[in-house]
Parts: sequence; structure tokens; C-alpha cells
Amino acid sequence: EARFQDVSIRPGFQQLGLGGHLIREALAATFAPGGVHRAWLVCQQDSHAERLYRRLGFEPRETNVYRY
Repeated sequence: EARFQDVSIRPGFQQLGLGGHLIREALAATFAPGGVHRAWLVCQQDSHAERLYRRLGFEPRETNVYRY
């Protein structure tokens, strides 16, 4: 398993697609041959990034932990 936590983009660089690009690249490396089969992402509840995480394929769990 892989765990992503405290992923953030500096305020002046937000809304440019950098967060999505960063997470997609990290997932590609994580699930590459010989990699892991499950990824978790931990974020603050009600964060603005939750929409991004869902759009990238993460599924919300009972807490603020998302599974891919």
C-alpha cells in the first residue's frame, strides 16, 4: 500500500492543475509494475481538495481517508 498525506500546493500556484498532475504522476509510479495495489490519501475533512481527489478516482471512506 501507498499513503499520501499532506499534499499541498502553495497558494500562488493553486488552480493551475499542478496538484492533479502531481497526484497522477505519483499514482503512476505507485502502480507501476512491481509497485503496490492500493493507495490511501489522507486530507482534512471539508477541504477544498476533496473534489479533486474524487475526480482523480479516490473514494471517500468513513473518515478523511480516501482509497484509490
